[in-house]
Amino acid sequence: MKVKSYSPIINKKIDHTDYIITGGTVTIFFEKNNKQLSDNYLLNILSKPNDGLVLPKLPTTSNISLNNFNDIPEFKIGQPKSKLLVDTDLTNYLKSPIYSLGERIADLMKQGDHFKVKVSKSVNDGTYFAKGDVIKVKFSIGEIQFNNEYTLTII
Repeated sequence: MKVKSYSPIINKKIDHTDYIITGGTVTIFFEKNNKQLSDNYLLNILSKPNDGLVLPKLPTTSNISLNNFNDIPEFKIGQPKSKLLVDTDLTNYLKSPIYSLGERIADLMKQGDHFKVKVSKSVNDGTYFAKGDVIKVKFSIGEIQFNNEYTLTII
């Protein structure tokens, strides 16, 4: 059996803690030796209102730190804070192999270009970064930004 297309309908859970599949369709067909043996079958997706999609995959706050990133040139002692504004994308600085970040983050990163880690807040005074300054980051997949916020600290 092969999936030809997958069209889920995704909505927020009632408690707004995660997203759920509330319906949609899957088109499948049967194949052998790369030859389609059947017609296409359209299957309806049944919702599971208590099963979240992403929240269980997000790490706890203590699981993400500056150690999970390669060198971030803009986030160093003496660098101007104006180089690291809110919404700056830090995804390319994540260490690889991605499984070094933990299986849950690796699973999220498999979403491809849709997965992002962006600066959500800079909580510092002054013009230049100093020891102990922090930024906060959030994960997103496409248009969905998760509430979990992680603190990165210059040590």
